[in-house]
Amino acid sequence: MAQTPRQLALDILCRVEDGAYANHLLDAQRKKLLAKDRDLLQHLVLGTLTWLQKLDHILNVYLPKPVKKQKSALRNLLRLSVYQLHHLDRVPSYAIVNESVSIAHKTQGIHISKLVNAV
Repeated sequence: MAQTPRQLALDILCRVEDGAYANHLLDAQRKKLLAKDRDLLQHLVLGTLTWLQKLDHILNVYLPKPVKKQKSALRNLLRLSVYQLHHLDRVPSYAIVNESVSIAHKTQGIHISKLVNAV
């Protein structure tokens, strides 16, 4: 099954933390998507990276331990989710939360999906 733009964005954000270049990863992944999804993928990745410090500040208010101490996949999923909630006004909040919880459940298990839903 093909990955959604949000799943691809999460993968890119995690790989960027490991030292990869976002623009190279975006170029490779954009080719696999429809035009509308290409734009969304780029917006999600570059927007999250641009607002990283602000997103971490917001998340630190709600997390039991600092965002920097969370595992990479969880940390980047939460950043991506908060970015969408604050900057994508055409996407309903419930849809953002639902997709984020679904991604967390598929990739990290039910315990983490409950944390994502709570935050």
